Amino acid sequence: MKIELQIYELFYRNGIWFCSAYDMNQKMWGTYRCDYMSDCEILEEIEHTYSMQELKNFREEYEKNYHKIPFRARLTLFGKELFLKHHYPNMVLEEQDGAAYLTGGYNEEELGYMTHYLCSYGKHVKIEFPEELKESYLRQLEEIRNQY
Repeated sequence: MKIELQIYELFYRNGIWFCSAYDMNQKMWGTYRCDYMSDCEILEEIEHTYSMQELKNFREEYEKNYHKIPFRARLTLFGKELFLKHHYPNMVLEEQDGAAYLTGGYNEEELGYMTHYLCSYGKHVKIEFPEELKESYLRQLEEIRNQY
């Protein structure tokens, strides 16, 4: 499958390179795994490209509409360190009354991935909401526990 992208940023997470880009044909924003790309070329004949500010606006609109399920989890000091080493664009670190919180939004299709990500924090995270994410997290922990 061939897609035409205007790339906004390149980033590295958990041993994998990704790019955030605008799909010029589908007219939609997305995040793409670079290791899934088999060929890449620069197209010289493009009708229109977007400025960095326009691409940033596309990304912000995408985040607002796609990652629409808000979440919040309290982090320990070590959990805060883990966040600073590894997080995604749909997440931010907030500090309130001396406590650190991982906040952001996710899409319903990403529930499994969010659960897996939060399990990487081990005992250094406590999900406050939503209930669906908390239940998914607890189910994942129970599956891990049942392996022993």
